[in-house]
Amino acid sequence: MAKPIETDVLCIGAGVAGLSTALALVRRLKAGGSKELPRVLVLEKSRAVGNHVLSGALMDPEGLRLLLTEDEFAK
Repeated sequence: MAKPIETDVLCIGAGVAGLSTALALVRRLKAGGSKELPRVLVLEKSRAVGNHVLSGALMDPEGLRLLLTEDEFAK
């Protein structure tokens, strides 16, 4: 039996809208001085981030990767 995954925020799709929403939420909470950040989970049906950004068309996800700094990858 699959083990349930608990999260506070669930973003469906790792396209522009899903990733931007997750990033904006966490950045806003950090800027507001929130001591405890929510567990944010982004679900993507594709093998790579951004593969379905243009109505199912494939694209190079490099631009989406650049939304994050190296410091944010480590967290």
